[in-house]
Amino acid sequence: MTLQAEQTDGPHFDASEFDRLRQVGELRTVVDSEAGRAFLAEAYTGWPIA
Repeated sequence: MTLQAEQTDGPHFDASEFDRLRQVGELRTVVDSEAGRAFLAEAYTGWPIA
């Protein structure tokens, strides 16, 4: 996830157009679904304790 949210341009990032499109696609997969958003939120804040 860290790589997905990192900057995709600038002097220290040498990515191809394919890499940029892949990164956007991966981000959309997570944020465009309710389950993906819930997974991201729980992973970021900590998993619920059963």
